[in-house]
Amino acid sequence: MFAIRFSQMKYKCFNLKYGLLIFVAIIFLSDKTRGVATKKESYNFAQDLLTHTLEINEHDSLFSILPVIQEEEPVVAYTAFEVFSNHILDKGQLPPERLLSFLWWHNKKIPLAEIKQLVSLYIAESAIEGVNHDIAFCQMCHETGFLRYNGDVCRTQFNYCGLGAIGNGDSGLVFTSMEEGVRAHIQHLKMYASTDALQNPSVSDRGRFVRRGTVTTISGLTGSWAADPLYAEKINAILNRVYSGDYLTTKPNKQKKEL
Repeated sequence: MFAIRFSQMKYKCFNLKYGLLIFVAIIFLSDKTRGVATKKESYNFAQDLLTHTLEINEHDSLFSILPVIQEEEPVVAYTAFEVFSNHILDKGQLPPERLLSFLWWHNKKIPLAEIKQLVSLYIAESAIEGVNHDIAFCQMCHETGFLRYNGDVCRTQFNYCGLGAIGNGDSGLVFTSMEEGVRAHIQHLKMYASTDALQNPSVSDRGRFVRRGTVTTISGLTGSWAADPLYAEKINAILNRVYSGDYLTTKPNKQKKEL
């Protein structure tokens, strides 16, 4: 009888011993495999204006995966540039990425391909004529309402600076392409600011109304380019905004009505 009881106790101790070993093994293995994906999965994260796609393969640690960045929207960097120049004949400081993000931020209905082309043209045409592309681009944003065209000028005119649009329903000049419209804008700025000859043939017949070399700074655009007494102040406000980058801290749907 005693032998039977001893055998039963020995059997229970044996089961308890190996049960504990199995339990410890499970805990140990779970610690080793913690954070490991057991099958291929995809995770999409939206952070700022980037889409990060993490592809996790079998037995790869979550903490060792590097994000693959897909640029579906313009990359925006919060960078404050130096004080802008108010001289029309000067070199602009803003890079194409900042101009692109600024315009897109204020009007997300525009195709990014169109904005990229427009930005490239403003920088290129300004460089040809020696015009400050910062001023020209911000003037375009003001004149077109960030390409919303809420005034007399319509989108299909490619008239980015309101040439010939004098109010009362007069829509102004019509250009045949984006390139021609941007060139007309830059050429008019140069004609106002300088008596030097244009590098390219004039694409607008309104140059005859310009008093050459009389407007060298933004402030001079008031009363010459437009009758609005606050015209220069509005362009300065846009320039300050794009230079400081403060628009990046404000949600588009909470912004005040643009100047």
